Amino acid sequence: MARYTLLVLSNPVTGQEDEFNAWYTNIHILDLVKVPGIVAAQRFRRVDSLSNGANQAYVAQYLIDTDDIDKTMAIAHARLGTPEMPMSDAFDMTSAVFLVAEAITEQVHAKQAVAAE
Repeated sequence: MARYTLLVLSNPVTGQEDEFNAWYTNIHILDLVKVPGIVAAQRFRRVDSLSNGANQAYVAQYLIDTDDIDKTMAIAHARLGTPEMPMSDAFDMTSAVFLVAEAITEQVHAKQAVAAE
């Protein structure tokens, strides 16, 4: 089974950050992990001093294990905006960036690097 990561870089609509974060954390990522193949989700906030002018303030990371990434993403896309996965008006779609990446190596951990020395 292949491992993928979906990264969603996003912003709230101006003045709706609290609504955006409540929806994203308490509703949206929970709806996405119900999609077959999406096995985990986590949200992040940009660290301004280390982000080299990035336009999006938030990143959501979804780990996906599937033999058919197109099917998994089609299911997720079909659910968007339905009762299974309601969208929020606080999510600024005009600035959102979506990236699906396929793993080409296993994860390397610090302990492995030290042990290899």
